[in-house]
Amino acid sequence: SVTDNHTLAISDGGGLVEMNSATAKSVLVDTNANIPFPIGTQIIVVRKGTGTLNIGNAVGVTINSVSGNRYISTQYGAATLVKIASDEWYLFGDLTGV
Repeated sequence: SVTDNHTLAISDGGGLVEMNSATAKSVLVDTNANIPFPIGTQIIVVRKGTGTLNIGNAVGVTINSVSGNRYISTQYGAATLVKIASDEWYLFGDLTGV
């Protein structure tokens, strides 16, 4: 489990990131120049703890989600990121606006 803010790493690709914190945290999707995930990479993020969890993006990265929602809605909720272009991702799952 990850207990602090986390920037996705190549080792997270195709896997599960469990965020376990009682305070607000974020998961950051960095640029392709810094973290070159292959197109098609999928990463599941789980909000294991009670603290809010935001999926953020570095400048130059686009994350497409329903209504622009980027927070995993509840404890044990999950969302999946799918890389669809060099610096573009889909995000879907248990999401809310705040």
